[in-house]
Amino acid sequence: MELDVGRQCSLKSCKQLDFLPFKCPACSLSFCENHWKPGDHSCVKRREYELKRDNKTIDCPVCSLPISIPFGQDPNIYVDEHIRKGCKKVEIYPHKCSVEKCNQKVAVRIKCKNCNKNYCLKHRFPGDHNCAKKVSNVNNTDTCGIQ
Repeated sequence: MELDVGRQCSLKSCKQLDFLPFKCPACSLSFCENHWKPGDHSCVKRREYELKRDNKTIDCPVCSLPISIPFGQDPNIYVDEHIRKGCKKVEIYPHKCSVEKCNQKVAVRIKCKNCNKNYCLKHRFPGDHNCAKKVSNVNNTDTCGIQ
């Protein structure tokens, strides 16, 4: 009685019976431990596999988004193309304080629940920014919320 366990190495000069065969990532044939890499068995799909595998990713110097660069290509061409297509620098602190002479910007929106305007940490409470809609309860300090 013969058991159908394992596979023979697909390399013609080897043909070793392997109970835990490896699969070539390029051609998907089964090989022994010594021949499973595309370079070890002269794989016909090696070049195609390397082109797919060797893409690089670099960050855009303007907006910091990742840009994929195919193997062997000039990264400058792809970065220029990305910038020409409308790359915009992402503002880190986009929320400006609504107090007239305050130029503070914050990363997190702090919106007053009474007047619905944005404020910095210094002016976040209604008493600190002369809120147009005064709160009747003086002890209530939870009138501004972070969104």
